[in-house]
Amino acid sequence: MKTRNLTLSLIAALSLALLSACSIAPYEGKYRHEDGWRKARVRAVGSLERLESTSYTCPQADKADKKTPVAVVSYQGGGRLRTQLMLLSDKTDQKEKADKADFKVDDLVYANIKQCAEPMIPRKAE
Repeated sequence: MKTRNLTLSLIAALSLALLSACSIAPYEGKYRHEDGWRKARVRAVGSLERLESTSYTCPQADKADKKTPVAVVSYQGGGRLRTQLMLLSDKTDQKEKADKADFKVDDLVYANIKQCAEPMIPRKAE
């Protein structure tokens, strides 16, 4: 009985350690999952007018001009492939954040799904 309890305790402790290690590690040490950052792939690039009818969500898109450049990205979430509309702006407040003209279909990026107006960041394949 004591051996069984010890075994169950060890399994529980190891499971907890593994789960917490996965949820803590930010991408490249700076893009935290909890803050909305996801590894994504660009699926489409165009104007808001052309891509907004695809029913992807982006609260900031309601206030944007219809000619605003946007991208549709896909990412893994909740065990399935999800999509998100991202606004592409001219603002590049960090050196590594790319200009709107730099994105094309199949580019790998970090996208902040909680803030769809946040500039996407190019990433390399793993």
